[in-house]
Amino acid sequence: MELGKHIGKGIWGFADKSLPVIYGIGFIFLVIRVLPPAEYGTFVIIQSITIIIFSLGFSFALQPLIKYASETDDYKSYFFAAFIYYTGFLFIGLIIIFIFGEIILQLFNISLNQSIRNTMWYVPIYIISAIPRNMILALLQAKFEIKKIFWIDFFYFIGSLIFIFIVVETYSLHSAIELLIIITITNFISSISALFIMTSKFNYFKPKVDKIALNEIWKLGKYSLGSSVNYSIHSQLDTFFVAYFTGVNGTAIYGAAKIITRIYDIYAQVIQMFILPASSLLDSKKESSKLTELLEKSTCFSLVSIIPIVFLLFFSSDLLINLLYNTKYPEAKNLLKLLSLMGIFIPWISVSSSVIFGIGKTNLIFKLTFINLILDFLFFYILGIIASIEGIIYAILLIQFIMSLLWFYHTKNFVNFSLLSIISRIKDIKNFLFKKTGIL
Repeated sequence: MELGKHIGKGIWGFADKSLPVIYGIGFIFLVIRVLPPAEYGTFVIIQSITIIIFSLGFSFALQPLIKYASETDDYKSYFFAAFIYYTGFLFIGLIIIFIFGEIILQLFNISLNQSIRNTMWYVPIYIISAIPRNMILALLQAKFEIKKIFWIDFFYFIGSLIFIFIVVETYSLHSAIELLIIITITNFISSISALFIMTSKFNYFKPKVDKIALNEIWKLGKYSLGSSVNYSIHSQLDTFFVAYFTGVNGTAIYGAAKIITRIYDIYAQVIQMFILPASSLLDSKKESSKLTELLEKSTCFSLVSIIPIVFLLFFSSDLLINLLYNTKYPEAKNLLKLLSLMGIFIPWISVSSSVIFGIGKTNLIFKLTFINLILDFLFFYILGIIASIEGIIYAILLIQFIMSLLWFYHTKNFVNFSLLSIISRIKDIKNFLFKKTGIL
C-alpha cells in the first residue's frame, strides 16, 4: 500500500479533523473566557455525560455498520438495522440518565445544583438532533466519502462558532443552558445538511427489516458495546475524578487545559477513520501482508507526525494558557504541560485498536478496555488522593504507557510485525516526501 495512493482523501480527512481544532480555539475565546467558571464546569460535566452516551451508541450500532458497509455495496439493510439499534440505545440511555443521573453524580461528589438540573432537561433534544448526522457520517466513513464528511462537519463546527459569536456579541453568554441550545441548533443544521448531501440515497431510511442484518449488527455490536462501556467511561472518568477531588471550579480549570489537547482526540479519530474500514476490507480479502504494511506504515507515520505537536504543547504551555485565557486559568499551565505528553501513546493504541476491531476481534478489545478501566479507577483514586488534579494526570500517563505495551503485544498475535519493522518504515515516509517534493 503506497502512502500517496489515497493522498486526496487523506487531505480531506485532515481538513475534516482540523474543524474541531478551529472550533476548539474559537470555543476558548468565545466561551471559556466569557462563561462564568461554575457554568463552564457545569457544561463540561453535561458534555461528559452526552459523550459517554454517544460513544456507547456509536460502538453498539455505528461501528458494526462501518465494518459491514465497508465490505459490501448492498448495505441498505445494515443501515436500517443500525438505525433501529442506535435510536433505541440512545433512548434507553436518556431514560437511565434521568432515573439514575443524580445518584451517579453524587457518587463522584458532584452536587446536583440548579444549573446542572436545568441544563439536563435540554439533553434529550440535543441528542435527538444529532441522530441523522451521526448515522450518515458512519455510512460515509465506511465508503471513504471523506469530502462529504468534511462538509457535514463544517456546518456543525463552524456553524456553532458563528452562532456563539452572534450570541456573545448581541446578548452575551451567561449559562450552560444557552450554550447547549446553540449547539443543539447547529446539530439540527448539520443533520439537515447530511440529509441534503445524501438526497440520492434517501431510500436508506425506508423501513426494510432484515433479520440477518439485525442479527449481524447485534452479534458484533454487543461485544463492541462491552468494549465501549469500558472505553467511554475511561475517556470521561478523569473529568469525574477531578470533580470528585476539586469540585466544579477545579473541573473548569482542568477542562481549560484538556480542551487544548483535544488535538490528540482528533488525531486518534483520523487514524480510526482510515484504519478501521481499511483493515476490515483487507481482512475480508485475506490480504495479510497488506494488513501488516498498513499497520506498520500507519504507526510509523503517526508517531513521526505527532511528536512535533507533543514538543510544541509541552514547551509552549505557559504561552498558550496566557494567550488563550489571559489571567483566568493560570493553574492550567502545568496541567497542559503534563497532558501534552499523552500524544506519545496515541499512535500505538489507536492504530492497534482500529486494526483489532477491523479484523473482528471484539472480545479482545473488551478485555483490554476492561483492564484499562480497572487501572483508571485504581490509579485515579490513589494518585488523586496524593496529588489531586496533577496526580490524576500522572495516572493517565502511567496507564497509557501500560496499555500501549498491552495493545502492541496482543496485536502481534494477529498481525505479523515488529518494533523494528515499524521503525524501518521511516524510509517509506522519506521516499514519499522526496518524490512529492521532486527531490527524487
